[in-house]
Amino acid sequence: KQRTGFLPGFPKEVHNNLYNIAKVLFAQKTDLSCKSRIWRGVIYRDCFSGYEAVEYMLKIGLCDNRRAAVEIGSRLLKEKYFKVLGKITTFLDKYGAWYQFANEDTPGFEEHELRDAQKITDIQERTDRCILI
Repeated sequence: KQRTGFLPGFPKEVHNNLYNIAKVLFAQKTDLSCKSRIWRGVIYRDCFSGYEAVEYMLKIGLCDNRRAAVEIGSRLLKEKYFKVLGKITTFLDKYGAWYQFANEDTPGFEEHELRDAQKITDIQERTDRCILI
C-alpha cells in the first residue's frame, strides 16, 4: 500500500511551513524529553535524541512513517531550527544522536518566521514513492 507520508488530518499550514513545524516541536519540548543526558561519558544538556523526535512526530500525526519524519528532521536541522550535539552531522533516527533546539530568542529563529512559507512538497513527493510493506 502506498502512503503519502503525511496524514491528511494534520493542519496543512504545518506541513507547508518549516517554521510552523519547528514551533509545534519547540512547544512540546517536554514531550520530546529535552533533558540532560550522559552518553558514553559525555554530558549533553537540554537535548533530545533523533529517535525521540521521530517517535514524537509519528505520535502527533505529523507523518505516518519514519522516513518522512527523518526528512522533516533533516530539513529542520539544515535550516538551523536545532543543532547537533556530538560528532554526527546529519539527522538520524537513533537514540545516540543528540540534538538541541535553537532558542526562539535567537536571530535565526526569528528570520524563519519572517521568511515566506517554505514548501516541503519535495519531502512529500519522495515519501509518495515509498511503499510500505
